[in-house]
Amino acid sequence: MTNKIDSFENQIFSWEEWEEISTMCFQFENVVLKIPVGEFKIGERFERVFIDYENSMINLYPTNNGKEYAYMLHPVIGERFHMDEEGNFLADFARAIGQACYCELLCRFTSAQYKATSADATQEDQSIYYALQLAVDEYRQLGFSTKGY
Repeated sequence: MTNKIDSFENQIFSWEEWEEISTMCFQFENVVLKIPVGEFKIGERFERVFIDYENSMINLYPTNNGKEYAYMLHPVIGERFHMDEEGNFLADFARAIGQACYCELLCRFTSAQYKATSADATQEDQSIYYALQLAVDEYRQLGFSTKGY
């Protein structure tokens, strides 16, 4: 599977125009979020956004709001990319997402197991526990595990 690698900014939002303020600072205009940022949801619009890489900050200016919202940028490393013989990036996105879901499922399963086996467990607690147990079993049959995590 060949994957197009989006720029850092293009992973966060789309924009109509941009300007380089300095080599490490950029302004984007007429911005629409592609991911949640702070209290802002996907699809929210901004008059402009500044990204300052030198100070690891993003400043958002919502449309018709007049306020500025500043956030620190923190790096998050995604899944590892592999390259084929032609230099195309390859990634098994389904496997990476499945592993993350499996780890989250195990956390919820452990919590549900504790509640279902407590003295004051309800029928609903036990039903949730059994449903999660079935899901965990399905993931294990697909080869997911916590080995290496």
